Amino acid sequence: NWVPQLIMDDMEIFNKNRNPCFKDSEAKFFIAYKDGQPAGRIAAILSHIANKKFSAKNLRFGWFDTIEDYDTSVEVQQKLLDINSDDPYALNYIGYTWVNQNIKLDGAEIMIRRALEHEPENGYYIDSIGWLYYRQGKLEEAREELEKAVQIVPNDTVILKHLAEIYETLGLKEFALEIYQNIQKIEPDTEIEEKINILKEMLGETIDEN
Repeated sequence: NWVPQLIMDDMEIFNKNRNPCFKDSEAKFFIAYKDGQPAGRIAAILSHIANKKFSAKNLRFGWFDTIEDYDTSVEVQQKLLDINSDDPYALNYIGYTWVNQNIKLDGAEIMIRRALEHEPENGYYIDSIGWLYYRQGKLEEAREELEKAVQIVPNDTVILKHLAEIYETLGLKEFALEIYQNIQKIEPDTEIEEKINILKEMLGETIDEN
């Protein structure tokens, strides 16, 4: 479970008079509000030393926290895109969030593809496009992308669940069972255990009938 950082520690980090990093860096801090109450935050950091060293023009983002509210989290990530319209993390975050909610799929595809243009071998971004294909009913394309994502990020249970669900939908119950069993080894869960038992029963019935 996630535990928030102590406020006093954050105040120390963000104190420009006490943190030596600010001698050669700039930062902007953003807070999202919902119903008049703080609901999310993010920081944008510009390191002049790093950019000079690598001849780059990069921004770094951190301290991203929100309440459990999709609209708020998307709003915070949209603020990143207002600063840097090509930030791949923010592009993928918004696109994947929409895919997960099964909304705005056309817009989600644009966002995710833009993220992949910057990082084509990022397993999380590949998972996003695969999950999008699943939502669109493009099952073989979804399978191809999710299998690739698992090759890159083999132990991420969310990606594994996506692949298992695609296998189930395609009727590949043996493959789905194997994936769910792997998930259970990584992160035991009662819901996954139920899926394993159901698939075992289904496969057992199939074997008995033959």
